[in-house]
Amino acid sequence: MNELENNEEKNYLANVSEKIAAEIAEKSDLVESMESDIIELKRYMWNNQREFDKVEKIALDNIHEEEIKAGEFELKRLQVLNRIKESPYFGRIDFEDEEYKDLMSVYIGLTSVKDDDGFESLIYDWRAPISSMYYEHGVGKACYMAPIGQIDGEIKLKRQYKIEHGEIKYIFDNDLNIDDELLKEALTKNTSEKMRNIVNSIQRDQNRIIRNESDRILIVQGPAGSGKTSVALHRIAYLLYKDVETINSSNILIFSPSDVFSNYISSVLPELGEENVLQTTFSRYAKRFLPQYSEIESYVGQIEKMYQEKSNKNIKSLCIQVKMNSKFKNILDEYIKGLEGKVEFKDLLLKGKVIMTKEECTELYTNTYSNIEPKKRMYKIVDRAFMVFDDGNIDEEKERIIKEILYTQVKSELTAKDLYINFYRDENVKKKISQTFDIKDIDDMCEFTIDGLEGREICYEDAICLLYLKGKTEGFFESEGIKHLIIDEAQDYNEMQYEIIRNVFKKSKITILGDVNQAINPYLEHKDFSNVKEIFENKKTNILELTNCYRSSYEITMFTNGLLKIKNANPMNRKEGLPKIIKGMSKENIWEAMKTDLSTMLGNKYEQIAIVCKSIKDCEEIYRVMNGKFETMNCVKREEDIYKKGIVVLPSYLAKGLEFDGVLVYSPEGSSYIDKKDRKLLYVVCTRALHELKIYNENSDIGLLSGIDKELYEER
Repeated sequence: MNELENNEEKNYLANVSEKIAAEIAEKSDLVESMESDIIELKRYMWNNQREFDKVEKIALDNIHEEEIKAGEFELKRLQVLNRIKESPYFGRIDFEDEEYKDLMSVYIGLTSVKDDDGFESLIYDWRAPISSMYYEHGVGKACYMAPIGQIDGEIKLKRQYKIEHGEIKYIFDNDLNIDDELLKEALTKNTSEKMRNIVNSIQRDQNRIIRNESDRILIVQGPAGSGKTSVALHRIAYLLYKDVETINSSNILIFSPSDVFSNYISSVLPELGEENVLQTTFSRYAKRFLPQYSEIESYVGQIEKMYQEKSNKNIKSLCIQVKMNSKFKNILDEYIKGLEGKVEFKDLLLKGKVIMTKEECTELYTNTYSNIEPKKRMYKIVDRAFMVFDDGNIDEEKERIIKEILYTQVKSELTAKDLYINFYRDENVKKKISQTFDIKDIDDMCEFTIDGLEGREICYEDAICLLYLKGKTEGFFESEGIKHLIIDEAQDYNEMQYEIIRNVFKKSKITILGDVNQAINPYLEHKDFSNVKEIFENKKTNILELTNCYRSSYEITMFTNGLLKIKNANPMNRKEGLPKIIKGMSKENIWEAMKTDLSTMLGNKYEQIAIVCKSIKDCEEIYRVMNGKFETMNCVKREEDIYKKGIVVLPSYLAKGLEFDGVLVYSPEGSSYIDKKDRKLLYVVCTRALHELKIYNENSDIGLLSGIDKELYEER
C-alpha cells in the first residue's frame, strides 16, 4: 500500500471517528433529556393520579411505557457507539456490482454508522447482507443475498485493519478468507474470565452456520475449540438483527450446561450490542413442571456423584447407566402404552340420567382420540358428553360447572408421579429392566428409586423420566414465547430429553451444538447426532460440521486428538511447545513443581490459569496447599460459583466449555484417569488449554495417556 492510500485510510478513519464522536454527544444529550422527561411524567402521574379517569390513566401508562422503550433504544445505541469509538471497523471490501458496474467501498464493524444525511453507510454492521462477502469470499467473483435477490459482482479489494485507541496500527490486503495474520493474532491472545466476541475473525464455515435461516432444526457437530458456543452467540446476534420486528431477547432461550458456563458467556451479546437472552439449565427448566419437588439434581450434580463413586456397581451409578439409556426409554414407552388398556369407564351421569355409556367412553378413548395424550382424551370425552347434554341454553358458568362434574367421573386418581412409582413396582417391568441391562439386584435399584421419588428432592435421571411420562400421559406443555432455542453441549442430552424438547418447543426453531467426544457421561451412547436428527424427522433438520480447532496450540490439539484417536479435528498452525507429563512424584514434590510452573505462567502474562482436578476433594486439597501463595486464586466447587480472573481450581466436570491460557491437571493417587469411562472426561480437561498443558500424575503409570504417541508429549 502506497503513501497516498495510507493517507486516505487515515483520513477516512478520522472522518468516521469524528462522526462517531458527534453522534455520541448527540445521543448523550438525548438520553439525558429523555430520562428527565420520563421522571417528570412519572412525577406528574403520581401527583395527579386521583384526577385521571380509567381511560386517561391507561393512555398515560402507554405513553410512559413508550418513552421508556424509546429511551432504552437510544441508550443501547449510545453504549454500542462508546464500545466502537476506539476501534470503529476491522475490515473492508471494494465490491463492483456486475449489472451497474458501481464500485463501492464497504467498511465493516460491530455496528453501522451513517453520514450526516443518514443515506450513506460509513460503516456496515457485520450482520448486514453485504458484509457476508467479507467472510465468504476472497478477491474475485462474489455475491450476496439482498432483500431484492442475489447480487453478483466482483471483490476488487479485501483489506483488514488493526485499530487501537483511534489509531491504525497496521493494514494489510489479502485475497483469502480470514485465515491469516489477524486470525493468528486473535488466537494467540490470552483468554479472559469472560468469552469474547469473534466478529473480526469469523471463518467461512462458522459464518454459514451463523447466517443459516433455511433449517428449522440446525445441528452443529464440532471438536473442542472449534467455536461452537461462539457461533451460537453470534447466531443469536444475527437473528436479533435480521428479524428485529419479530424477535427479541426474551424470545430466545439457551439451555446451558451450568451456571459457571452461563456466567462465562454473559459478556458476548452485550459486546455485540444486544441484550442477553434467557438462560437456564435443563434441570431448572424441568422444575417448573415438577412442583412437588423442592429440588431437582443438576446434570453437574449427577456427574459429580458418578465420578466420586469407586464402583460402577453402586446403585446411583447403576441408575444413571440404566435410565439415561435409550433402551430404558423403550421399556417406559411400553409401560405407558399398557396403561391405556387399564382404563375402566363408568356411565357418565348428570342429574341421574346417563349422558354417555361406558362403552361409548371406551370407544372414544381407545379409537376416536387414540392419537392424543391420555389426559387430553379425557377432556375430549367430557366435551363430547357436554355436547350431548347441551340444549343450547346453558351459559358459560353453568357449562364450566357441568364439565367439572363430568370430569370428576372420568379422571384418574393417579398422578404422573404415582404412575412412575408404580412402574418400579411392576414385576414385568422389573424383569424387562433386569434382562435388558443384566442387573441381578433389580429390587435394590427399584427401592432406591422409589425412596427418592417419595422424598422432596429428585435425581436428575428420574426428573427426566418423570417429565417424559407426565408429558406422554397428560400432554406436554407447549412453549409459546420462545421462538428460538439454543442447546449447548448437546452430547449430554439423552433421547428422552430430546423427545421432551421436541414436544415442548414445537413452534420454535432450534440450534443444537455438541461434540460426541465430549460426552462426559459414559452411559450416553451418541456415536453421532443422526439419532437426534431422527427425533426431529418431521421438521426441516440439517447437520453441519466444524472441523478446525482454533482454541489450542498445534501441539495440544495433536495430543488430545491422540487421546481419542480423532481424525477430523484440524489443528491451527500455532506452535507453542509440547504438553508435559510429570509422573511418579510424591504429592509434596508435585505441589512444589506446580508452584514453580504457576509462577512461570504468571510471568508469561497468562491471565487465566486452571488447576483441574477429578473431584471436589482433590480441589479442596490443592486449594488448601496453594492458597496464599498467589495473589489471585479462587476455588470453584459448585456450579453456582463464579470464577474470577487469575488462577482457578475447579473439578473436571465444571471445566466444560471454558478455556484457559494454561491448564495444570492434578492427578494424585486414587484420582488418576485410568478407567475407560474417564477417557472423554480427560479429553475435555486437556482441551481447555490454549497455550500450555501440564499433567501431574502421582503414579508412574500414566493410565489412559499411555496410548498416546510419545512424540506428542514430553515426560518429566
